[in-house]
Amino acid sequence: MTRIKISEADFQDAVVEVAHLYRWHVSHFGRARTKDGWSTPVRYDGKGFPDCVFVHPDGGVLFVEFKAERGRLSKDQAAWGAWLDDAGADYCLWRPGNADIIMGILSHSKVTKWNLQQKAKI
Repeated sequence: MTRIKISEADFQDAVVEVAHLYRWHVSHFGRARTKDGWSTPVRYDGKGFPDCVFVHPDGGVLFVEFKAERGRLSKDQAAWGAWLDDAGADYCLWRPGNADIIMGILSHSKVTKWNLQQKAKI
């Protein structure tokens, strides 16, 4: 894996820009400033939910957590990843060094066996 220095936010923005070129729709629920500091407004079990949900009009759905090269998942983020995997959803943890694999996944509108094999390498 190649080490690339880029912030998580800039990496996420770059991936979403590419995803839009391949007709993916992307949802991200950003943080908001509150009287107590920054917080992501979630309810129920939402703490740790993946950064983005990618939906392709031809049938692909991906739940994606973005991390910088050395970024670590929180306990809640790891739990959501496990829950989604256990439920049979396509969950990915994407880092800048995995750009080639990410491009391969985004360039296919549907998640295929190839995608899943590549995802396992991330």
